[in-house]
Amino acid sequence: MDVLGCICAFLTGLELILLRRVCKSSLTFVDEYMHRVLTVDRIFSPFFTSQQIVELRRIQAVTNFVVSGSAAVQFFERVGYPNSDLDLYVEERHRSGLTLFIEQSGYEFKNIPSKSTCISTISLPQSNCKKINDEEQNVNSWDGRNAAVALSFEKKSSFSQPRKIQVIASANNVVTNILSFHSSSWVILPLFVSLTISNLAVIMNIITYHAAIAFFPVSSFHRHQTLVSIKLTS
Repeated sequence: MDVLGCICAFLTGLELILLRRVCKSSLTFVDEYMHRVLTVDRIFSPFFTSQQIVELRRIQAVTNFVVSGSAAVQFFERVGYPNSDLDLYVEERHRSGLTLFIEQSGYEFKNIPSKSTCISTISLPQSNCKKINDEEQNVNSWDGRNAAVALSFEKKSSFSQPRKIQVIASANNVVTNILSFHSSSWVILPLFVSLTISNLAVIMNIITYHAAIAFFPVSSFHRHQTLVSIKLTS
């Protein structure tokens, strides 16, 4: 990597934009640098081969699944976290095709004790379900305005820890789920006032087929601060 490339690696996204405005030369260089490093192939490559990534991108174009969690943070930060997982959010109506592709790519569904069971045959709950019996459904779930089910996959690696992919299938819009349940909890105060605390806004980012979106770009990737949203209810 050349000197300017090394310098860019230490700049935040906002600083890169400012550098891009200095002159025509810096504009060209920064554009080339961002085109080189801001690629979803870098996010998918630890989990899939080059040919599999092409097929995964085709599936993303059809199903509109989004990438979020730590993988999206790594994309915007232009870094790689060792042994991190890949979180894919998809609507339930498109879940079967995505999970079937993941299984065909060598991953094993870990929520089911029986290795012979295929996740593509599992029937997931409807959006009005309050609770799922894990022993009957063999899936992990949580409550919310849009019910969602987390499906875990693992692939053994001889060079590192097993690669992990989590598919979050929701009954409705996946972005609504990402914005509503990331690190949300209820706290009861002595004065009987309920606080809804939404923390870790830094991971509220998505990567779609067409674009990568950071909901709090300055605080998350320039100031490196997380946001805490508090809602008071009586």
